[in-house]
Amino acid sequence: MILKIIPSDKEQIIKISATDLAGNTNILIRKFTKQNIDDNGEIIIFDLYISGSFNNWNPADTEYKMIESGGSYRIIKNFIRGNYEFKFTINRSWDYNYGGENGKLVKDGPNIKLLIPTDGMYEIIINPGPGEKKYKYKFLQR
Repeated sequence: MILKIIPSDKEQIIKISATDLAGNTNILIRKFTKQNIDDNGEIIIFDLYISGSFNNWNPADTEYKMIESGGSYRIIKNFIRGNYEFKFTINRSWDYNYGGENGKLVKDGPNIKLLIPTDGMYEIIINPGPGEKKYKYKFLQR
């Protein structure tokens, strides 16, 4: 079986090719638009970014693209001491975004307040999976 994912700015194409024992080849092609919703009403995430006052609220800034790791998404960035605001943007667009407060995410919620007490590297983590969606950030090093 061969699984091939073809990314683009507007859609994802997944092509699966499998050959059975009799030598018959079956090909399944599924095209996803960037704003797909799964059967449970959850957003299918292709890309997840942080967008805020630190990057002119750009929802597709590649410098702020998060990396998927075990169902959570993470980013490590250097921040200068100060107060910032941000949201999580999904699939390079403001169509689907999450704000929130006290570690809980809300679709189209308020801007998240980010207080950076000292210059240094910070990790921002989001768990966008089913159920309660949460985020957190922590100081790593100067």
